Parts: sequence; structure tokens; C-alpha cells
Amino acid sequence: MSKVLLMGSPNSGKSLLFNRLTGLHHKVANFPGITVDVSWGRVHAVPGMELIDFPGTYSLQAISADEKVAVEYFERSLLDPDVSQVLCVVDATRLEKSLYFTLQVIRECARHGKQVTVLANMIDVLDSHKLSLDTEALGVALRARVLPVSARSGKGLEAVVSALKEAQFTRASTADTGGQQAHPSDEQLRDTAHKLAQRFGAKGDVLIRNQTRLDGIFLHSVTGGIAFFFIMYLLFQSIFTWAAPLMD
Repeated sequence: MSKVLLMGSPNSGKSLLFNRLTGLHHKVANFPGITVDVSWGRVHAVPGMELIDFPGTYSLQAISADEKVAVEYFERSLLDPDVSQVLCVVDATRLEKSLYFTLQVIRECARHGKQVTVLANMIDVLDSHKLSLDTEALGVALRARVLPVSARSGKGLEAVVSALKEAQFTRASTADTGGQQAHPSDEQLRDTAHKLAQRFGAKGDVLIRNQTRLDGIFLHSVTGGIAFFFIMYLLFQSIFTWAAPLMD
């Protein structure tokens, strides 16, 4: 059976994408630490293919327990000849947080002759703010195919399935045993990730201004106090007034 590894940073939408491709219902939420163990599932659109979901991690230099699970299993999986491809999920709205890890994954896969496809998730958020991501140019810079997707809406999943079908019967090529230039250090990768994020990433201030617009109301020194009073008033009314008929 062909195997595909699903890697990504925490809160990048990786587990939701896993559910989309496998039809399973693993728990997802909008904060790190949801996936804490390795999970398996059959890709329903590609018979004979198994998708392996790893805990999210920011780096292959593991710190937390769930990161150690991901890194150790990932290193062992690269030696498995049945692993035909690695999918690496990045948050398209915050590229710099994802690209360092992605570059590490690409480097390790190159050492073991594994193909990498980068999935730029949350592309729908960029579209809603009339922003764009040049996935073709980013793919050239990363030396890996980059596909824009939205795990939430399902946009771009057809291209992902096509990529999985192409790699279904692919076996590992000869591992790259090049020198230091072929396998840059972590410090070099961190610098490269920063430069690529500046070049291709969406402007952070635009996204933050739109995604946290409610903070301007609820955390304001004036409107925040009014909002707090109004919410508490509704809470006490619901407990002591509106619930009285039911309690009686």
C-alpha cells in the first residue's frame, strides 16, 4: 500500500485537511495541540493509499512531547519505501511561521529521495481580503510543487487528489548525498524562510487588522466596559428572570 505523510505546523488546518481527504472525523480546533499522536486513514478518492497525519510542529528540532512524536516517526517513515510522497501544510496567511519547518522537511526528504508537495492552506482567507499568493514562484524558490487549498471550503482539493494519484506508484529515488550546499543548515534555512516570507507572504498588518477587528471594541477602554456590562446584564437576566418560569 502506498503511504503519504501529512506534515505541518500547529494551527495550519492540517487535521481538517486530513478529514477532507479521508472522510474521517478527527477533532479539529483553532489552537495548537489538537493532534498529539500519529493518525492513519485511507484516502477515499485514491484506493490503495494511506494518509498519515502527524502532530503539528514548528521545527524538526523537537521541544514538546507531541513534536517529538512527530519528528521521531517522520525520521523513521522516510526510510519506508512505501512512502511515495510528503504533503507539507503551510498557513498561507502567516508564511514565515510555516516556511522554516517546510524547508527542513524538504531538506530531509531530498536526503531520502522523497517527493514533497506543499499545500498553501487558508487561501480562502487571502481571497476574502483580496490578497494573492504566487504559488508558482514560491514553488520555484522552494524547489517543490505548491498547491493553493482551503481545507475549510474544499477549494483546491481536486489538485491535491491528482497529485496523490500521480505519486501513488512512485517509489523513493536514490537519496541525495550532496555536500553542504545541497543540504543547508538550520540557520541558513531560517534566513531563507524569512526572505521568502517577505517576498511572497501577505502583509501581516492587513490580515491582523481584519482578523482582530473585534478587539478594537471589546478591549477598548470605553466600549469594552460597556460591552462587559451589557453581557453581564444579559447573563444575570437569563439566570434570575427569564429562567424563573421554568424553575417555578
